[in-house]
Amino acid sequence: MPLDPARIAESRAWLHKASEDPRAGLHPLSAEPPFCADAAFHAQQAGEKAAKAFLTWHDRPFGKTHNLVELGRACTAIAPDLEPVLSWAAPLTEYAWRFRYPGDPEEPAVDEVRLALLIAQEALEAILAKLRATFIHELLAPFRDAEAAPVSDLSQRLQDALTDRYRIERTLGHGGMATVFLAEDLKHHRRVAIKVLDPRSRPRSAPSGSCARSRPSPGSRIPTSCRSWTRAKRRGCSTT
Repeated sequence: MPLDPARIAESRAWLHKASEDPRAGLHPLSAEPPFCADAAFHAQQAGEKAAKAFLTWHDRPFGKTHNLVELGRACTAIAPDLEPVLSWAAPLTEYAWRFRYPGDPEEPAVDEVRLALLIAQEALEAILAKLRATFIHELLAPFRDAEAAPVSDLSQRLQDALTDRYRIERTLGHGGMATVFLAEDLKHHRRVAIKVLDPRSRPRSAPSGSCARSRPSPGSRIPTSCRSWTRAKRRGCSTT
């Protein structure tokens, strides 16, 4: 059956807008002082538009909503394996409205926003990968440069997210559920190990906001570091 040109065009338009938001979110962070609320808004928008692209392609209706929980449920009804990464992105919903009006709470921290943008990019890439798996070449042709980053790129992406607090030195180890990096804590001037959990391997029963601590090897003086990731999960990155 020939593909519907109108559906291809509309889905492609949503993907194009979604792919612009993670990059657009980095520009407000380069200002002095940074516009963190604007950058956080772009993180939410990337997740929202990626989900709407997926639903459009599958001809599933959606209302005028910014709710990533609602959109995520609609997506996972089609592709259940998207649930871990979309539920990880669901708390970004609040960035659609929070911090944007007089009287709202103070703006989020730079590290929090960088992590939110990283999570939004993960959601976008997961949806692109799902569409790519169905060999929809007509839809994805403009996005061939947006291939999901290999695992080896995680170090650079983590550095980009935490550039103001840590300097990533190298990978210490990688397993089925997490990757551990050796880093320098720029605030306390010490070496730490940062354990990054893979949201797609997190058990559904795991508590929200949890963060597993990695342990230094015997004789090692490298302390573990978990505070930044725990905070980020609570404020914008947690699964529910």
